[in-house]
Amino acid sequence: MSANARPGRSDEAVREEAVAWLAKLRSGPNASEEAAFEDWYADDPRHAWVYDALLDNWDRMGTAALTPVGRTRARLTGRSGRGARHIIAAAAAFLAVVLAGAESYRFGLLGAPTPATEIASRVGEIWPWPCRTAPG
Repeated sequence: MSANARPGRSDEAVREEAVAWLAKLRSGPNASEEAAFEDWYADDPRHAWVYDALLDNWDRMGTAALTPVGRTRARLTGRSGRGARHIIAAAAAFLAVVLAGAESYRFGLLGAPTPATEIASRVGEIWPWPCRTAPG
């Protein structure tokens, strides 16, 4: 074990280092970064094991994108995730329409039943329309 190895580290700490190395190596490392990675990889058998498992998972996820479900998801979301935003916006608009309709129904704007109104006068009485109270 070299001076860089830290035997008391948890598996989670090693995994976080492996994720950082994977990201760095996928973004185009320079020669000194590649050398540092090789030193880190050889420092501890857990480094190699965790990094290899992470790399296998990375490859499987890339393969999953080629399945029919993966292609459908990619088509729906596009490269920038626009599809998901459109779906959320459509759901919000639908909810707004439903809520507006419910409120309109509640206040009687959509033909909700209203109590019957009776307009009547005594025989021979004619009141000017619309008159709500009898004079004096």
